[in-house]
Amino acid sequence: MTWAFVFYAIAADIPNGGISNFFSQLIVGFGYTPEQSLLYGTPAGAVEVVALLLNGFLGDYYQQRILVSSGGLLVAILGTALMIALPESLSVGRLIGYYLTLACPTPFVCILGLISSNVAGYTKKTTVAALYLIGYCVGNIIGPQTFRPEHAPEYTPAKATILACFSACLVDMYFIWWWYNRQNEKKAKLRAEPGYTKVENQEWLDLTDIENAEFTYSV
Repeated sequence: MTWAFVFYAIAADIPNGGISNFFSQLIVGFGYTPEQSLLYGTPAGAVEVVALLLNGFLGDYYQQRILVSSGGLLVAILGTALMIALPESLSVGRLIGYYLTLACPTPFVCILGLISSNVAGYTKKTTVAALYLIGYCVGNIIGPQTFRPEHAPEYTPAKATILACFSACLVDMYFIWWWYNRQNEKKAKLRAEPGYTKVENQEWLDLTDIENAEFTYSV
């Protein structure tokens, strides 16, 4: 599961690195002036805040953090598809597509919570958090490189890369959800076996989540 987290960090932050640095050029590519691009880029932050707040509320309400947070990726995929598919004459629609891509951070925040709640063992938790940070940095380094000068002003290959990364992230989130549920079922069966004995004072043994049969993953 550690590598599923690292993969997500890299794949999710390739779009993040590109969009964060080239949002103005993207909006100019929709047919707006450089001055307008700065003005129209402002609401994107509000979209991100609303998406994160809504994700937190719904995740707590339905007790399904992973699946609910994945909804942000679905919205981001729709937004990227609008930026790619809509003609130049529909500049407002393409701008709305850009705004929708800013719903993508919801699973990133969810995984930060999963590292905190679902990774046990001091050494393992520290290692996973460090690898996740490395993946975040790598993705943000790669992202801007997808925006090549020869592809301006549309940057279609970069948009296609963003779409592919969001899609890969969505598959990864569903895999994480499936794996955690599978492990919870396996541990429940193990605890239900007649010969199972709970280890005394195991909270002091610094066991990892895999080693601890009493550990239940939060989804």
